[in-house]
Amino acid sequence: MAHIDSSCVKAIEFAKTLNSDIKIENGINWIWAYGFKSREDAKKFDDYCNNNNCETRGVYSGSLKGTYDVRFR
Repeated sequence: MAHIDSSCVKAIEFAKTLNSDIKIENGINWIWAYGFKSREDAKKFDDYCNNNNCETRGVYSGSLKGTYDVRFR
């Protein structure tokens, strides 16, 4: 499982301010935030992560049509 440090906890809390229904999944190497309702919100989350000691791989087209996902650690 990916390590969830205090920076990641704060990022998850921020994601929930953008979308209270966001799904968080802890994978082997990355944590996924699934279900941003707009690319703009996903980008805000991606920027937040990058500015707060989290590494990301950018914004992905969502696993559900019309949503966006971000992986981070």
